[in-house]
Amino acid sequence: MLAIAAACCGCSKKEENTPATIPRTPQPAWFADVTADSKLTFKHDPGPIDGEYFLPQINGCGAALFDFDNDGRLDIYLLQGGGPTSQSRNALFHQLPEGRFEDASRGSGLDINGFNTGAAVGDVNNDGWLDVLVTQYLGAKLFLNDQGNAFKDATEPAGLSNPYWGTSASFFDYDRDGWLDLLIVNYVAFEESRRCTIGAGRRDFCRPNVFQGTASRLHRNRGVDEQGTWLGYQDRTEEAGLNAFRGAGMGVVCADFSGDGWPDMFVANDRQQNCL
Repeated sequence: MLAIAAACCGCSKKEENTPATIPRTPQPAWFADVTADSKLTFKHDPGPIDGEYFLPQINGCGAALFDFDNDGRLDIYLLQGGGPTSQSRNALFHQLPEGRFEDASRGSGLDINGFNTGAAVGDVNNDGWLDVLVTQYLGAKLFLNDQGNAFKDATEPAGLSNPYWGTSASFFDYDRDGWLDLLIVNYVAFEESRRCTIGAGRRDFCRPNVFQGTASRLHRNRGVDEQGTWLGYQDRTEEAGLNAFRGAGMGVVCADFSGDGWPDMFVANDRQQNCL
């Protein structure tokens, strides 16, 4: 090993015409902006700029790519954050055979307003059609796909409740029973009356570490009854021990990180240590 190290250390002279010094021929771009040609028109609304420095306004919104009508082409779902009284609503765009998109929002059931933050997609009732979960500031909504015709709000019948600042979510089968379970990642316990300043006492948005973190919520899919009726979800957060891990959750990835055949959870926290 010492001989190898000595040999390596001896190669310190920089050779001429190394790859770093050879002029590189400009290569064509890998991607092309086809937004205008695709007819995908969307403008994000963060809500009114009224000097209140409402923290959810600067966190932005998510999106989802999924085939909602099973025609083999990916459609696009884009979220709005204008609030429950806003005229701006989430938009669903259906991809046409030639690669262009048409606005399929009206009547889809997904055209909701609110402080929407993230979206997750999965077939929760195993009927062959992808369903949608939307995370929100102080909420979450589950929409069941009616065979590509429309989406029905099934939040209450599914037993889902998330009275926190939901950011991201992931469908995954944590107990390997063939039914997609759900992890909802939550941000901080935001206090709307809290005032934060910077510099010479100038008003500004608060940083996340000003507030207490909240725990991610784990929901187990209960499958169907003897008549084939989907039973919705059961909150398993406490049993899973997740209440002990509270943070400013922003993102999540579920996968078998340890290689033992069981899916694990990785939560990315804002300005804090992440959790695996």
